Amino acid sequence: MSTLADDGWNTFVPYSGLHFFMVCICALLIAALVAAGRRLRAHEAAMRWVLGVFALVYWLTYSMWWNRNGLALATGLPLHICGFNGVIAPLALLTLNRWLRATLYFWAFALTSQAFIQPHLAAGPATPTFWWFWGQHTVILGYASST
Repeated sequence: MSTLADDGWNTFVPYSGLHFFMVCICALLIAALVAAGRRLRAHEAAMRWVLGVFALVYWLTYSMWWNRNGLALATGLPLHICGFNGVIAPLALLTLNRWLRATLYFWAFALTSQAFIQPHLAAGPATPTFWWFWGQHTVILGYASST
């Protein structure tokens, strides 16, 4: 009898087929976001508002889920660059502030892109951590691509 742990669904191995597959899926989602933004130019303000609110809710939900068992100061605070970018991305989209957009652009392409190249992730697709990780980094890089 096979269990999820035996099947490898609970673990993620960098540079594996799953890693390549997830990078491709994330790239397709980002390309779709950029294409939709270009196609819906007439509704740009509404689209920016919807995406900005979505990203803020996503970041807040992820932070609450991560700390669901209590706040651990060593791992619970969003002090990584992607934790900061998780807030900067929607604020840059909502306000169009030049400094926020520049910060998001350079931090996302120089630093957040490393999450796709060298993911610091051990949890596999059977765990919520896997999906939160890929979703958060896709949102950040996608919003940097579209601002």
